[in-house]
Amino acid sequence: MQKHKFIIKFNKSVIHERKDNNKLILKPTILKDGFLNNFNYYFIVDDDLLTMENQLINYQNLTGICYVEEVDNLPLDELQRLADKINSYDFVEYAYIEHTDTPPPFRQLLDNKTEQIYDTPNFNPLQSYQGGTPSNHIGIDIEYAWSLGIVGQGIRCADIAGGFNFEHVNLQRKSFINLSPEYPLKNEHGTAVAGIMYAKDMGLGIKGLVHGADTVYGVSEAPAGRVNGIAKALKYLRAGDVFIYELQSMGPRNKYVPADYQKAVWDITKEATDAGIIIIMAAGNGAEDLDHKLYSEYRNRNDDGDNGAIRVGAGNKKYLISTDFTIYDSMIHVQGWGLNVVTTGYNDLYNTGEHNNYTHPFSGTSSATPIVASAVVVIQFMV
Repeated sequence: MQKHKFIIKFNKSVIHERKDNNKLILKPTILKDGFLNNFNYYFIVDDDLLTMENQLINYQNLTGICYVEEVDNLPLDELQRLADKINSYDFVEYAYIEHTDTPPPFRQLLDNKTEQIYDTPNFNPLQSYQGGTPSNHIGIDIEYAWSLGIVGQGIRCADIAGGFNFEHVNLQRKSFINLSPEYPLKNEHGTAVAGIMYAKDMGLGIKGLVHGADTVYGVSEAPAGRVNGIAKALKYLRAGDVFIYELQSMGPRNKYVPADYQKAVWDITKEATDAGIIIIMAAGNGAEDLDHKLYSEYRNRNDDGDNGAIRVGAGNKKYLISTDFTIYDSMIHVQGWGLNVVTTGYNDLYNTGEHNNYTHPFSGTSSATPIVASAVVVIQFMV
């Protein structure tokens, strides 16, 4: 059974106190009907973030967001009935189900099986997304930035995803920091994303677009859910730094949509962008039109549907035409390569062990987002 988190945001006026173990205590008058006494509520934002000196993010605006521990493994239909009931209380801003398993990455299968390449361990020539605009593709021309000595220095980055291999030969270094050491390596999605941006310039494997960034923080969805993971990483970022969301949410038609479709993710994203942190998020691979009436509430949050994030769709490499699987329309701001990107991880291009493996068909908004984020990092250095 897939695990889920049940997220609630209570109006701050009904919170009685906060215990040392992050447990929320509601005012007794709120609990008088007995139903809400059946559950324990735990704040998503940890105590250390609320008490941190010189904090950039206004975490106080997030103190009503919590999760209900006892219902993690309930069937979806029971969780939905619970959400409907709790949403009926006028002191509840929202209650919903968060899917905690990072969805599988979209990986485009090649027409012909890629042969493993053992005689040339330098795959940088295959990273054509680095280049400019030759006749057969449109890249981001990061090589021009390199010629000016711009490799990402001065900028910190964070990435929330799943499956970071911090020991990969192209990624292992002190400045690639694991913020979720308790989270096991389930896949290599995070490894692939990190490689596009931060793979070391070492004459073998691949070369990251902004391989000279000051620091990259990798965080997986924490046991308390993705908002808690985002909050942990925000602690280390400054105004002008870049945070990548390699996450998707489940939309109203059970298709993957942007992470901030979930309201708690929207709220913490707004606090981050208000503080000057740049949020770049994968739009998702659900082939949904966000201008559809089903998404009217999403489009009209904050009156104009804008929380300051940059949402990235997936396009092809030659004409930048949207792929048939990407989320699209007015809430999508920009796109990157969404098909057959060469990067670290998996093993379909080259594999001589768990820490020295590479892939060719890394695709979807998952591959597009770190390409766009790298361009943003370079621009931030130049500002």
